[in-house]
Amino acid sequence: MPTFIWIHATHRSFLGKYKGALSPLRADDLVVQLLNHHAHFCPESVYLGCANQAGEDARNIARLAVLLSNLPEITPAVTVNSLCGSSTHALEYAYLQLKTHRFQTLWVGGVEQMTRSPLACLPPHIDENAVWEDSTFGWRFRHPVFEEREGSVAGRSMLHHADVLAKDLSRERLDAVALQSHQRAVEHQAHARRECVALYDSQGLLLLDQDEGVRPNLSAETVGRLKPVRQGGIHTPAHLAPYADGVAGSVLSSVLAPFCDGLYGENVAIELVDIIQIATPPAAMPLAGLEALNALLKKHALTLDEVASFEFHEAFASAYILQCDALGLDAFSDSRLNRRGGSLALGSPMGATALRSVCTLAHRLHAEGDESRPYGVATISIGMGLGSVVLLKRHRLYTSSQFK
Repeated sequence: MPTFIWIHATHRSFLGKYKGALSPLRADDLVVQLLNHHAHFCPESVYLGCANQAGEDARNIARLAVLLSNLPEITPAVTVNSLCGSSTHALEYAYLQLKTHRFQTLWVGGVEQMTRSPLACLPPHIDENAVWEDSTFGWRFRHPVFEEREGSVAGRSMLHHADVLAKDLSRERLDAVALQSHQRAVEHQAHARRECVALYDSQGLLLLDQDEGVRPNLSAETVGRLKPVRQGGIHTPAHLAPYADGVAGSVLSSVLAPFCDGLYGENVAIELVDIIQIATPPAAMPLAGLEALNALLKKHALTLDEVASFEFHEAFASAYILQCDALGLDAFSDSRLNRRGGSLALGSPMGATALRSVCTLAHRLHAEGDESRPYGVATISIGMGLGSVVLLKRHRLYTSSQFK
């Protein structure tokens, strides 16, 4: 008999802006609040994605969070880092552990507190002229080989790659995608409250009860006035997923149960069917998620018509448009695409970004899937040329005997 993996529950925090409302919370405290929210599921182990792992994020933040939480101290915990794909790699490890029957119930999460990223500096016995590096994003201490390749494809930044790929796209399409992301996030704020957990400071005061980066009053005129970030490039700040703070978490199990304890009043289960990780040349990084999706469709002999809900990571507005175009999907009229807004509006807390997308996908699939379209897909392109795709499936549970 095959082993099916089920998502019993998945939630995220409301996402905070860089230097915003979640600034008072340490990264490990972000994780603790979501771990405690799911503690009644009694996970046997914890897998956590975190990209920065500097300062308060360091020294196996997953284990630190367990020791600070209501979970038993004997709960194992491991931290995984693959930049923006950290939490899908954590999800994959948990999936494989359940598939091989090592555990029955696991907790998987992702976190990033980008606001509190520390400065870092090499010690003087290594470099007496060392300067302080900002660890918020990108390399702290760039390898000299890549410095020599600055003019080559391998030495380019992710934004440079995205600008190159976007050379044939119009500024109007990029602006429209950015504006649409905010508009959809505003329109679906009520739905977001079902997938989100509010966060509190050490005194018990509410810090955030909505996604802080979403701009209800954003206009086409405002977006249109922005200048490109790179000289000669096309992407403006509105076309880039902004830094953010936040956490996401899921309870996975090989035991069948209704999704989110029947939160929505229906007996529906969400299956984690598969996760595929691929690598591309760095220059193809902005579309690595597309390559992963194509591999998934081929492996499972699926068509796009069988998919009820798509979540495509909006790292760059261009990458979102190009992925949709390559698949023959209309980025603006197809309601299956990022229906509740994406990272251009919500922001991208690196280690939590991928699982945030999967969390939203699971809640959307519960509402949008049916027998003819039971699948949900989440893709993400990751720095240095990695891509991930997650496949979920909605099951309607008709009798109580299915839980025995």
